[in-house]
Amino acid sequence: MKPVSWLIRTIAGPPGRPLWRRATRALFLAVLLWFLGTGIATLLFTRRLSWPTAQTPPKVPWTTLEQVWLNTSDGQRIGGWINRRGDRPEVVLFLHGIGDTRSFWLPQMHMLGEHHYPSMAISFRAHGDSSGRIEDFGFSSRYDVEAAVDYLHGQFPGRGVVLVGNSLGSAAAIYAARSLDHQVAGYFLESPYRDLATAVWNRTSAVPPPFNWMAFWGMRMWGKMLLPENAQLIQPIDYIGAIPADVPITLVAARHDRWCRLWEVTDLYQKVQSHAQLVVIDSDRHGACSRTDPSRYNAALLHLLKHVEH
Repeated sequence: MKPVSWLIRTIAGPPGRPLWRRATRALFLAVLLWFLGTGIATLLFTRRLSWPTAQTPPKVPWTTLEQVWLNTSDGQRIGGWINRRGDRPEVVLFLHGIGDTRSFWLPQMHMLGEHHYPSMAISFRAHGDSSGRIEDFGFSSRYDVEAAVDYLHGQFPGRGVVLVGNSLGSAAAIYAARSLDHQVAGYFLESPYRDLATAVWNRTSAVPPPFNWMAFWGMRMWGKMLLPENAQLIQPIDYIGAIPADVPITLVAARHDRWCRLWEVTDLYQKVQSHAQLVVIDSDRHGACSRTDPSRYNAALLHLLKHVEH
């Protein structure tokens, strides 16, 4: 309890001071703590805090994974692994979630390899061995997706490319849809957030009121200063409609996910429901449906791929 009592004494000041001066001092220090605390939290969400780390392709018994490097149109260098084996008419591009890297997708690459699908997984900018320091919730990562799709079309001419995203990866795929148009044959998107404000609220709402609101508005304020673009642009709900109406979409949601609510994914689904299906998995883990219910997740993914083939 000593640190707590020290903090109280520091905020209150000497007992002999007038009450108004002690209250003013307490208010000033409380605002300072709020300002610095929410700034640090926002920095942790939007900045890479470590240098790129090597991601050597692992030795796996089911194929030989090859290291690839991609150059994006805005000057980033993106690392990836590719499995070239498979004679299916589609090739799958895996896009990981925030804080993860392409290694997250090894189980699904293995599963699709057994079904004769070639695939590639990349590590987004500011993740893994890729370059970049800023993470803007997938908005700039759309360039990583575009570079990867362009590479796959060059390596597998005449084959369709299907995007499989998780959280951040799903959002990046949605942001890229406008420029990719029919270069993508299908989308399989787990837990894409609806808009940035909702995503921030979901992460601060666990704090008891009124501190949740203080954290929310503090992070929104800092976001305007730390993000390279207007935060109002970071809204997948405004971009998902750019996916062509003849391109099939599967949206996957965890029913009790607190970081990406079911209603968010439902809102996105309603924008494209003429050519989409919604799969809801009973789980409370964010971005982990492939782990919590792999049989249903994999079945839904294979169903989309077979639908694309026909």
